[in-house]
Amino acid sequence: MTGFDVIPMINDETYMYVNDVFSGMLELNGKPFNIIEYESRGGRFQLREEPRLADAITFPIYKILVAGQPDYLQAHADLLAGPFTDCVTGMFTAAMYYEFTDLGIDKARALDHVFREIGIDREHVIAFGDGHNDRSIIEYAGIGVAMDNAVEDIKAIANEITLSNNHDGIATVLSRYLTR
Repeated sequence: MTGFDVIPMINDETYMYVNDVFSGMLELNGKPFNIIEYESRGGRFQLREEPRLADAITFPIYKILVAGQPDYLQAHADLLAGPFTDCVTGMFTAAMYYEFTDLGIDKARALDHVFREIGIDREHVIAFGDGHNDRSIIEYAGIGVAMDNAVEDIKAIANEITLSNNHDGIATVLSRYLTR
């Protein structure tokens, strides 16, 4: 195999770098979906086309987001991550996203850094998650809560499961704990 049928995306503070701004179409739930447009709009990034991403990157990279058809990514995840297991963490962050971050960098490490600075113990933290990239915060927090729409791996390690994102699951849990 010489290449993968994926859409790599890398961003700095201003731009989202992609190989081809017009190649972002996926089919999700039976409908065409422009993943590049979605990501750039959500992050408020200007798009910058770079046919060879490696030649264009002159800044520290903290994350590489790879998008693709969910079935394809599932079938090829091990091959995508294989050469990099000693230097990065690769994980699904949604069915159509496979994300690479520096080894040892995750949400829990960020929370721990901030909370130690302001004197909050992890036992007093409630963390919510639904995807594989939320595993570290669910394990870190005193109370790890999986959303009803979470992947099964996250539900299995959570202290509790709440309603989905679309049904006010976070508000439901917080109202219970914040009224004590």
